Amino acid sequence: MKIGVLGCGWLGLPLTTHLKNEKNKVSGTTTQQEKLSLLENEGIKAFQIEITPKLIKGDIGSFLENLDALIIDFPPRIRSRSSDLFLEEMNLLINKLNQYKKIQKIIYISSTSVFKDTEGFKTYDEAYLFSDYERKDNPLLKAENLLLENLGKRLKVLRCGGLIGHDRHPVKYLSGRKDIANPDAPVNMTYQKDAILICQELINNFDKLENYVFHAVHPEEISRKEFYQKAAQDFSLEKLEFDHQKKQKGKRILSTHTLNQLNIEMK
Repeated sequence: MKIGVLGCGWLGLPLTTHLKNEKNKVSGTTTQQEKLSLLENEGIKAFQIEITPKLIKGDIGSFLENLDALIIDFPPRIRSRSSDLFLEEMNLLINKLNQYKKIQKIIYISSTSVFKDTEGFKTYDEAYLFSDYERKDNPLLKAENLLLENLGKRLKVLRCGGLIGHDRHPVKYLSGRKDIANPDAPVNMTYQKDAILICQELINNFDKLENYVFHAVHPEEISRKEFYQKAAQDFSLEKLEFDHQKKQKGKRILSTHTLNQLNIEMK
């Protein structure tokens, strides 16, 4: 199968390597010229492409042509700029994808940030129906809906939680902190290896899957305090202290349907 990965970052790069090792012909994109050789050295056909609100820079036509499947994995960057710019980028991409109807398997890597934190630690699953209030000021959900409305059965959405792997752990940014919020809130982590496996199985089973939305959050039920304290010990980091005085907010994300549908067990 010919598979393209649009955005070879922390998740996208090892994903291309994994898909290639599974005997697929894989292409990948990066915004950085110096990263092209890194992709090519892994046996990936590399393209320098950048999606901006006004235009797509680079030869995206050559990247998309002849693909059987596409995985979209580029950051929305809505914390550092207007969310309208991100949605403009998605519209540009949708218009381009509609010129390549041969690509019938498209996976969009989204985020569990589409769900709001609540004081009661609300639980969300793949079938959750959003209220009008929850849809308001929710650019990530708007992006998902834009894609679903325009691409229809060609699309699956995969929501990831906090990304974690052997070279990336959020506790490293908390070392020595004495005011960590929401200690009792659930942790919703997505391990790199699990996200890669789920992407592969979504492609393999694409035509059999009736649902459009999937989750890649590890099922372990553990609080932020437990999770980060254990990690701080494992990495021999300075002791962490948590704020139990302020009202706490959080959420619990379930991936049960996804794991059952794909017959995957996260360890």
